[in-house]
Amino acid sequence: MPAIDNIHFAVVVTRCFLVVAASKNGLGEAPNTTLFILSTHSSSSFSPLGGPVSHRNLTASLSLSARDICRKAFLMSAMNAISCSLNLIRTLSRSGFRFGPVSRQSLRDGQPSSWDEPSNTTQFCCHLIFSEYCMVRNTDGHWERIMLTLTLLGLSIGLVANAFPTQQSGNGKNWVVIVAGSNGWHNYRHQADACHAYQIVHKNGIPDKQIVVMMYDDLATNKQNPTPGVVINRPSGTNVYKGVPKDYTGNAVTPDNFLAVLKGDSASTQLGSGKVLKSSHFVQRRLYFSLPVDSGPNDHVFVYISARGAPGLLAFPNDELYAADLMDVIEYMHKNKKYKKLVFYIDACDSGSMMTKLPDDINVYATTATNSYACYYDEKRNTYLGDWYSVNWMENSDVEDLSKETLMRQFKVVRSKTRHVMQFGNKTLANMKVKAFQGNAKARPAPPMTLQPVVEPGLIPSPDVPMAILNRTATAKGHVYQLRSHLKGIEQLKQNMQKVVQCVTGVNRENPKILNVKMDKMQHQCYKDAVSHYKKHCFRWFSPEREYYLRDLYMLFNLCVSRYGRESILMTIEKVCLVEETGCGVCGQ
Repeated sequence: MPAIDNIHFAVVVTRCFLVVAASKNGLGEAPNTTLFILSTHSSSSFSPLGGPVSHRNLTASLSLSARDICRKAFLMSAMNAISCSLNLIRTLSRSGFRFGPVSRQSLRDGQPSSWDEPSNTTQFCCHLIFSEYCMVRNTDGHWERIMLTLTLLGLSIGLVANAFPTQQSGNGKNWVVIVAGSNGWHNYRHQADACHAYQIVHKNGIPDKQIVVMMYDDLATNKQNPTPGVVINRPSGTNVYKGVPKDYTGNAVTPDNFLAVLKGDSASTQLGSGKVLKSSHFVQRRLYFSLPVDSGPNDHVFVYISARGAPGLLAFPNDELYAADLMDVIEYMHKNKKYKKLVFYIDACDSGSMMTKLPDDINVYATTATNSYACYYDEKRNTYLGDWYSVNWMENSDVEDLSKETLMRQFKVVRSKTRHVMQFGNKTLANMKVKAFQGNAKARPAPPMTLQPVVEPGLIPSPDVPMAILNRTATAKGHVYQLRSHLKGIEQLKQNMQKVVQCVTGVNRENPKILNVKMDKMQHQCYKDAVSHYKKHCFRWFSPEREYYLRDLYMLFNLCVSRYGRESILMTIEKVCLVEETGCGVCGQ
């Protein structure tokens, strides 16, 4: 084993040794004491953790390299672990610590009667194994009592033997990230999809500590909900809301938080629980201490997103997730060994454009619903209960044995019922069993459910959902004026976008969608800025017609892909929308 791995392991063993001592024996205010730890910026040097040795700063330092330790320690023998610990102890001794065996009587007296510092490693091993206690002191002569038996030796051996999680030990763990990218009663279906997905992975053995859920959480107690506390995903369905973790809700449902979750970067999360692919759970060890769990190179990660979309982006409640940003994070996860295999299911309009740059050699597989359809309109709730792509894969997972069903078989089932379903990335992963991502391979299989078929799913394109709901409710309640106002707002948005295209290109015609295009960085930035500018200047964000703006964003996508100047596009957006407000000429003329 490389020397640096030995040092890594020894650092953690010694840290744990001192943490136990601090918590058990009152170590905390020894003056001028410095603990040397492995620097996070250099793999070959030590950096000091200054200040008094306390339980708090020792615990903080412990977490710095725990992931590597858990992975590397599994390969080490007990004797090698002890040897590594001794190497670090000698280093600490040179830095001001002194170690030696003492008698029980000396401890009762409060000061050691003798100090027999080991002269060599063999002598220290004898002391280490046969002495009841060991004393440690700093250069100022301050003595602190540390129990050695079952501490340093126990940690060295026990960490190797008992340091690994029970869930899929040796084969990695399963992590699941579930996202509903919308809010509002008319978007009920996205959160219902997310809750249903949670129920599937939960009942198939994935513990909540390895499931991250992002949803706005404005359905269960919504005043429009005729059954408070209940959310369903199919007609006469069961309550899928019960027990769902509330990791990121409300304004915490953001693209930045989602990307931080995937990276395992809890420090970058804003609001929410802070749970990321670096669980807040601590795996308990036999010997008084614990180490943080992190996703790693043996883990399977399943990411499911139900949202609204447009070319190159997925809409979150108040912002957008762009394809280029998602690809950057996937590459980061691959480079930093955050997974062994990673699977995405994305249900949103134009979601295929999120994965056009996905490589096929990094063990990532994705399926998408290029055209998203809402389904299961509920007369009692006056909203759609599900999305057709999502409902099809989840109901397949409900009724099939996931230890036998493959991802490819599930893809084919969904494709047979849903238009334009696509695959990206490493398609050989599709031959794996569904349970490898939606369940725990060692858990008892969840019994398949029996679902009554729904004769008429009532499919409707997702962009038309707000209008369809308003058309039903406004007509029934006589709110015709509200319906007309909404139609007028939608028409104005469409005209604005057409004017932008006409002014930039000089061509008065509607261009077809350009989807299967790999944007470069400059085009990507152009598109992000254009979308942001359009939202800012061309409509009121909280107006009902805001749901419609996604439908025409492909025109801005086309302009950036066709390499029209970014500044020209932004200036034109301002001019066109200023025309709407002031009644001045078209294109600022």
